[in-house]
Amino acid sequence: MRNQYLLPVVCLALGALFSGCKAGRVVAPEPEYEPIETMDNLSIINLPVRVNRQELVRLVNDQAGELLYEDTDPESDLKMRIRKAGLIDIGFSDDTIYYEVPLALWLRQELFVGGVEAEGKIRLRFATRWQIDTSWQLSTQTQLEGYEWLDRPRLKVAGMSLPVTTIANLVLNRTGKQLAAQIDTMVQQQLALRQMIEEGWLSLHAPVLMSEEYRTWLLFQPQSIGLTPPRTAPDSLAFEVVVRARPRIYIDSVPPVVRPAPLPPLQWVDTSGEDFVLILETSVPFDEAERMANESMKGYEYTFGKRKAVVEEIGLYGKGPRLVVRTRLSGAYNGDVYFLGKPRYNGPRNRIELEDVDFDFGSKRFLMRSAAWLFKGYLRKQVEENLNFYLEYNLEEIKHMIQEELARYELAPGVQLVGDLDELGVQHTWIAPDGIRVQIVLTGRLALLVGGSVLSAGEVDGE
Repeated sequence: MRNQYLLPVVCLALGALFSGCKAGRVVAPEPEYEPIETMDNLSIINLPVRVNRQELVRLVNDQAGELLYEDTDPESDLKMRIRKAGLIDIGFSDDTIYYEVPLALWLRQELFVGGVEAEGKIRLRFATRWQIDTSWQLSTQTQLEGYEWLDRPRLKVAGMSLPVTTIANLVLNRTGKQLAAQIDTMVQQQLALRQMIEEGWLSLHAPVLMSEEYRTWLLFQPQSIGLTPPRTAPDSLAFEVVVRARPRIYIDSVPPVVRPAPLPPLQWVDTSGEDFVLILETSVPFDEAERMANESMKGYEYTFGKRKAVVEEIGLYGKGPRLVVRTRLSGAYNGDVYFLGKPRYNGPRNRIELEDVDFDFGSKRFLMRSAAWLFKGYLRKQVEENLNFYLEYNLEEIKHMIQEELARYELAPGVQLVGDLDELGVQHTWIAPDGIRVQIVLTGRLALLVGGSVLSAGEVDGE
């Protein structure tokens, strides 16, 4: 009677053993993706703007023209013509721009004895105070602060002369407010801050094609924008536009169309300097990584003694900071085994490699019971040595492409970025739900060119 119970137990045990050899019981590691704090790091782009005094002098004089005021109405008793008598000069101090405007005067006074004429030269001094509101609008208010004669006019009639103060008052009354308004208009046209910032902000949302050959795109993804308090020096007016962004590199695909966010309100920030830090992300998607892994491992025959197993397929996903390598075998072992390895970027070889590869704990326990020969052999080493995921470009090529763009990248008509790269390196490599990601850090210097009136970084500092 006891034998009738023993036989089913033996059969169940043998069935369990043989079914175990078919490796259908290995429990796959659960996918798991850890949040990466570095992903929240924002790139800081300082765009130094240097308004060079000599260049601004040239622009203002070109804009002003020669004839500034004319009143030759035949019905008027006093006729006047005012021209520039030299270059309009400019100076900076705190929140004020100073102008010295030399003028050549021609006057004709109609008297009862006939018309008399006089000529002279005078220098007017104007002060333009400016401010920037939260909507990035630059507003100015120009006032006449004084004058000095360069060549006093002589207006004589029958041995009598018209007093100089009377002529000065006539000039100031006729031209002072008009010239002040012209100065305000010229300054706001040449330094159209909101237009410049808004065009740059919108342009930063557009993808930049860095390489047609590699089909590589750069998307800045700006998050915020601010301005440092302007600083003045005898030869320049300086401030920094500070952009915080999350740049991303896209390979072999056009970045998604992003609707630009409205220009944020002005925020004053303390960050200053010409250095910038770009934190770029790129990745090897899992489907691409699996393609490369299968090219390396599919069909590989692993032998141990008289046993042989063939790699049929490789699948990849993440478990925390490590990559799960699902390896499907056939032959002396039919089924899946799982390896875990940590991705590391190898700069000299331009590839992502796996290090510290080992069997998943569940696979190891199972193989120790049913297929210890796999565990004891060199299959693990083969996986580690053959699973290399090449990036489609190397870091030097990235640096070269970005450097070419920064040589003179046009954000908008008349608004250009110029700069130099100092260093480029890999900061992190990690596993994300969509693939193996690499975080690249670039440092360097940038400057903004606006209408040719702003010098590139390092040329003008004035401090």
